[in-house]
Amino acid sequence: MKRLTDIAVLMRDDIAGGRLELGARITIDDLASRYGASHMPVREALRRLLGEGLIEKQRGQGTRVRRMDIDFVQNLFETRNAIETVLARAAARHCTADDVARLTEIEDIRIAHVDARDYASALQVNHEFHQAINAIGRNPEANAILEQTWVLVAALWHRYEYGPERFAGVASDHKNLIRSLRMHDGEGAAVIAGAHGVKAKYDLLSRINPDPPPTARTTQNND
Repeated sequence: MKRLTDIAVLMRDDIAGGRLELGARITIDDLASRYGASHMPVREALRRLLGEGLIEKQRGQGTRVRRMDIDFVQNLFETRNAIETVLARAAARHCTADDVARLTEIEDIRIAHVDARDYASALQVNHEFHQAINAIGRNPEANAILEQTWVLVAALWHRYEYGPERFAGVASDHKNLIRSLRMHDGEGAAVIAGAHGVKAKYDLLSRINPDPPPTARTTQNND
């Protein structure tokens, strides 16, 4: 019999990997069959993921993997971006030569996956790159929030795809972020991390809604 932690971890991985799709209806019976477990650990795992915001339960609609609209996505990215900016600034204070070497190694691996057109692996290694920077920032409470919400971010990228056209910009951002950390330039690291997060948000929003309505300013300028 699989334990609660096993089921919760497996469900997080399946949500992040798009195997349990955003908005998909889930039942205890289906999950028990999927993971080869009894109902009790599945119920407990569902309670945990409900508390983490990864699933939602509504009267008359059952239990679903969390659905996300444009407003939620914007809030999600803006919250993560604020935290990652703080951590990048802190990382610049604590970064060592060994840290820089490790970040450079991770980035080389990510680029190799991009060159091989293995974009799913590149996305995972991209996460490892940012995990490493966040860990250098020495704020475990902030890191916990980022790790919890990463599941939703990964699920979004898997659903809307992480196109090859974005990777050149990512490489440039990562290169300059490593440089700012090596120079212990906290403000530079914060600015680059913030801009990097904003670009990721805009890229994803353009995939979710490729033809957004014009803003009030745009409409006025066209009159």
